[in-house]
Amino acid sequence: MEKLKIYISGPITYNPNWKEEFKKAEEECWKEGYFVMSPRVISETVEEQIKNPTYADYMKSDIMALMVCDVVYMLKDWEKSKGAKIEHDLAEVLGLKIIYQ
Repeated sequence: MEKLKIYISGPITYNPNWKEEFKKAEEECWKEGYFVMSPRVISETVEEQIKNPTYADYMKSDIMALMVCDVVYMLKDWEKSKGAKIEHDLAEVLGLKIIYQ
């Protein structure tokens, strides 16, 4: 049986602890048996491929990852993040299962 793919969404901009928070969520999701797609990992690839990436570069890459997922995991305080709100709205439009931390 193929693992469900889960995308992790939450506040990044102005959140100095975002990498640790996303890493912890990734570990939780792996333990639950999901294939995890995380902006923490995606951002590393963006930074390797694009010189001086913009907010739009990160969002485009994150949304591409979200588009192939089955589930979205919304971290606490996601409502305070412009990007996470966009990802949440897109998940709703796509009919993805949404889990809240």
